[in-house]
Amino acid sequence: GCPVGIFPEGTVNRDPGRLLPGSVGAARLALQTGVPLVPCGIRFPNARPGKPIHDLSRMVVQFGPPIRHDGVGRPHQPSRGEQSALHGELMREISRLSGKSVGETWPGEGR
Repeated sequence: GCPVGIFPEGTVNRDPGRLLPGSVGAARLALQTGVPLVPCGIRFPNARPGKPIHDLSRMVVQFGPPIRHDGVGRPHQPSRGEQSALHGELMREISRLSGKSVGETWPGEGR
């Protein structure tokens, strides 16, 4: 019954312009539990292109509207396709909110 914060990229990303592909774990949990995902983007307004983001860099955090997938209110064991589709939607929204471009294709997409 409590909110959980998950960073789908799975590690610290110091690239100011690109997201890492991430993992489908947040999408899987959302589908298994029947809850929506709330995307969050982190921007680093003082980051210089091509230079790594430093630990004490100023950041701006922006939340997007909840992603209400087909499984909201209907917990179930999701297929890989469902997980991949929801993960892709989540990462596209994080990309928009963070101002970062998407990296490689996500698990199950375009391969």
